[in-house]
Amino acid sequence: MGARIKTDQLLLVIFLWIAISLTPLASWLENDIRLHMLVQIPLLAMLGYYLFYSLVSDKFKDINNRQSGYASVLVASFTILYWMIPKSLDAALSYEMIALLKYLSIPLLIGVPLALGWRRVGPIFRGFIIIELLAMLFRLGWLYRDSPVRLCSNYGLYEQNSLGNYLLVIALTLSLYWAAKCFYPDTDAFENSSAGTASNK
Repeated sequence: MGARIKTDQLLLVIFLWIAISLTPLASWLENDIRLHMLVQIPLLAMLGYYLFYSLVSDKFKDINNRQSGYASVLVASFTILYWMIPKSLDAALSYEMIALLKYLSIPLLIGVPLALGWRRVGPIFRGFIIIELLAMLFRLGWLYRDSPVRLCSNYGLYEQNSLGNYLLVIALTLSLYWAAKCFYPDTDAFENSSAGTASNK
């Protein structure tokens, strides 16, 4: 029964992967920079995350290896940074090989490594990554919103400025969320997962 569930999950992930990469849905998402960065890229990463859970055995998921966790999270972080660069988005629309790289690297180098490593690293390292993520969102939001010139030749200035506003709102919302967790640590999902890992030792 468990194997059947895993097979169904794998088929669903592959179907969605193809749908948002190689069908008219992909073109629709990529026609707007806001949908491209805030919808398609996170969806591809999520598919990689669930791909890991549909392929890897439960026994392997419970292995506590912090070294592999650190390496995995760093790989995911650098890949996220690359695909947040305006020129990277532009190249993915202009060159088929870069587009293929995007469709493969985001699930396999962001989603899978995060699924593999996030719960294996310590809370201090997770906090550092979260702070860097928020800082990146604020910086990019400011850049996209206030730049007087188009950063992506495939998108208009209005779409670019609008994306900047969305990124700033997301960054502020996440900052308030994690700040609230500092005052109510017992409800912090990250702390709970850390405690769960420690209890498995």
